[in-house]
Amino acid sequence: MAEQNFNFTEWIALLLICSRFDDFPQTFIHDIHFVGFDLKDKVIVDVGAFVGDTALYYANFGAIVYAYEPHPVNFYWLKKNIELNPQLKDRIKIFNEG
Repeated sequence: MAEQNFNFTEWIALLLICSRFDDFPQTFIHDIHFVGFDLKDKVIVDVGAFVGDTALYYANFGAIVYAYEPHPVNFYWLKKNIELNPQLKDRIKIFNEG
């Protein structure tokens, strides 16, 4: 695996409430979702969106995200996390269904 340079300033502005800390490093520190190309205005479908970490990640890189989360508690936190990031709310559409 090639070494990746981590740019802390790319995600520092995102706010996230998460019940399990292990999700945060996977998404933002280890950059497991990085796809290596421009995401501006690309459509991402996040099925099983959990609390929105992946949706926020992709929206922060310019994608339009459709986030589906059927579990009512996870959906509640997904909605709260989107509200905490008003600069991205127009890029993320959330659905409480699976």
